Amino acid sequence: MPQSNDLPASPPCNKKNKPTDNLFFYPIDNTRIFIESGIKMEVLEQSVIYPIPNAPKWYSGVTSLRGDILTIVNMHFLLNPTSNSKTTRLLKLEHPNFPPLAIAIDNLPHQRDINTLIARKKNNDKHYPEWINSFSTDQNHTYLFADHAALFNAIQSNVSITQSAGDN
Repeated sequence: MPQSNDLPASPPCNKKNKPTDNLFFYPIDNTRIFIESGIKMEVLEQSVIYPIPNAPKWYSGVTSLRGDILTIVNMHFLLNPTSNSKTTRLLKLEHPNFPPLAIAIDNLPHQRDINTLIARKKNNDKHYPEWINSFSTDQNHTYLFADHAALFNAIQSNVSITQSAGDN
């Protein structure tokens, strides 16, 4: 069953009666990528991945879900083109303005209070692909604030969605 990442109308309060802002993230290596509210997600279990010959390296293939064919995006390659991870856990993302797609991730999505991360947030400045707006670090993890609409748009437009070699 698809699950929405929409936040409740009135955010929950922590023990000090301060509002908290929670977002879901999915892990890729030591990186955690936040999913914006309004994007529906669904963990896909036991999905068969059908590879496509001569496809770009970020394109892992396709899978079928209840009669729909979903593109599978290799998030490891998008963030680190030298990564050789063979992740088979898939997460379906549904953006309201784009066809759904599946992404290869390392583990199940989790929720995190983003208030402490926002205070230490830094602009992307070409450390990451353009669809990453900003990042923050905490406890040996890097948290990326992504613009999945920009990622979906780049995929749909068939433009470069990885970090170029000259940007390092």
